[in-house]
Amino acid sequence: MPVAEPQGDSNMEKLNLQLLGEFSLRRGDGRPVALTSKKNRALLAILALSPGLHATREKLAYLLWGSHSEDAARNSLRQALAILRKEVNLLGQPLMDLHDDNVILRPEIIAIDALMILNESGHRDLNALRAAASLYRGGFLADLALSEEALEEWLVAQRQRLDHAAIRLFDRLAQLETGHAQIETSQRLLALNPLREASHRQLMKAYASQGEKGLALKQFDLCRKLLKDELGIEPATETQELRAHIANGRSLSPNIAAATKVQTQPANRLPSIAVLPFANLGEDSEQNYFCDGVTGDIIAELSRWRLLSVQSRSASFRYRGIAADIKEIARDLDVRYIVEGSVRRLAKRIRISVQLIDAETGNHVWAEKFDRELDDLFKVQDQVVRTIVSTLAGRVQVAAVEGISRKPPASLLAYECVLKGNALPWDDPIAAREATRLFARAVELDPSYGFAHGMLANMYSRIWKDDLSDSDEALMEAYRLAKRAVELDSNDSTCFTILGQIHLLRGSFDLALQFAKRAIEINPNNQWNVADMGFTLVYAGQAAAALDCFKSAKDIDPYFDPPWYWSSLGLARMIVNRHEDALAAFEHLPTRGYWVSALMAGCHARLADKGRAATLARECLNLKPDFSITRRVAKEPFKDLANATHLVESIRMAGLPE
Repeated sequence: MPVAEPQGDSNMEKLNLQLLGEFSLRRGDGRPVALTSKKNRALLAILALSPGLHATREKLAYLLWGSHSEDAARNSLRQALAILRKEVNLLGQPLMDLHDDNVILRPEIIAIDALMILNESGHRDLNALRAAASLYRGGFLADLALSEEALEEWLVAQRQRLDHAAIRLFDRLAQLETGHAQIETSQRLLALNPLREASHRQLMKAYASQGEKGLALKQFDLCRKLLKDELGIEPATETQELRAHIANGRSLSPNIAAATKVQTQPANRLPSIAVLPFANLGEDSEQNYFCDGVTGDIIAELSRWRLLSVQSRSASFRYRGIAADIKEIARDLDVRYIVEGSVRRLAKRIRISVQLIDAETGNHVWAEKFDRELDDLFKVQDQVVRTIVSTLAGRVQVAAVEGISRKPPASLLAYECVLKGNALPWDDPIAAREATRLFARAVELDPSYGFAHGMLANMYSRIWKDDLSDSDEALMEAYRLAKRAVELDSNDSTCFTILGQIHLLRGSFDLALQFAKRAIEINPNNQWNVADMGFTLVYAGQAAAALDCFKSAKDIDPYFDPPWYWSSLGLARMIVNRHEDALAAFEHLPTRGYWVSALMAGCHARLADKGRAATLARECLNLKPDFSITRRVAKEPFKDLANATHLVESIRMAGLPE
């Protein structure tokens, strides 16, 4: 059946472009238009699936001739366009317009089957769905294979996109059809991906609705065998319940017939995430084990983050090799975020692409490519997994914070209080007070919430450091809360880190290091834990080792830059007499508290910049009129008194009061 003709001039000859199944370009009367070049077929396909049917010359040259030099790619594109315009000449009506640097398909003279599938897959109109389904002849450009790496990646992405759309289309159509038409459509749906369990359920329901109980039960048996043989899993509870319902001879209720699951995300629930098996884009099928290994490791390492709810490997691997709609997968797994990825081996290098998708909105939250040398395959795997996991965990938490920030304060529950408090700039006194209030509220709302206790303990320790009186009341409260945090959650690495830092303030250096090490043991890929170890080492008399920890935290996550990281890094550099480097670290801070102003004043004094030192000293006193060098440095728990002395002398040189 030819593609439905677009609106336009009725006297203008039109083309039908078939991209599903085998490539075909035909005139309105059915006569084929022969294209001599595979790359020209790909060029048409790229334009057809680009927004607005147009693409820049740069994009076309990169995708089709990316392995060539830039000049050679541009020349090849010019030649290809000239040949294509000559081969497709419709009574003087050009197929494409060339405008500035853009190549544009003329929508009034071309109809494209792939666009019909994409556009109609979201419809609920039965006739529109039937018309679109009649155009589906197979996978996107199933007969096209070219050696260009960039084009191959584009093809993989578009094939997945069209596969998802086709499944969505036939799924909607199967639910709207009745009688034997429903069975036929359900069979076509299942043929698109035999491992898609929801398609088996749809066919079971179609059989049952026509009184074919035996065929419905047989379909369940086929589904169970296929899942067991291919994925090593049993059918989902939903599928087994449907079988029992049919076997008992009961008619399907509307709820069961629709088989819909409403995704719920309670306000105080952890961000939920599922990592789908990474796709192998290479030709070597033996690399599948590496893809599975990367996926499994990411799942295992993400599970260490107590601020995330991660679906198990067995649940995620149910979707291995399955083309399904992201929202459908998220609904089935009851998660908010989906991680997709691919692995490609390129000679002596390996490329891993990862993207994080918010299934609720369909938006891409984060995407990254990792290129590594392949000298040591498993070392590469460890490095990439560490980077992906730490960055990914951070992006999920940022996305969650952005989501709750749009809610009215009255709706915040314990977890959201913690997220919001953790996102505030604690060096700002007003923000610090608000963070303390939010953490206290979280503890009040959920007395069993270990992490909330830990964060509140952290704030009390900061209150103690800023209190230049002789009172230890705030430190005692911090210690009580930190111990309670570990009692409540012995698997949360951050709770151990905070308890270690409270021990540091109490002068218990061995215990501080012990708890910092325990935090890293629990979650070695948590860049916060690694940087916290650096913080502890600064005061334990090992500033050089602390600098290595700060570097490692950045290696794990290049985007890691909380304010305390830069202030701690600056302090470590200051202690080892790298005053210029210390100032460079302090300059990263979005806002300066009085203590950082004092440290920077000391650095400038050491560098003989008296004017800048005096300016920063005044800034410190404006922020903290009762500032005293000896009383404030006494709050810094240095094991090596020489480090404290160096700090005192530096700040004294800037002219700040004793």
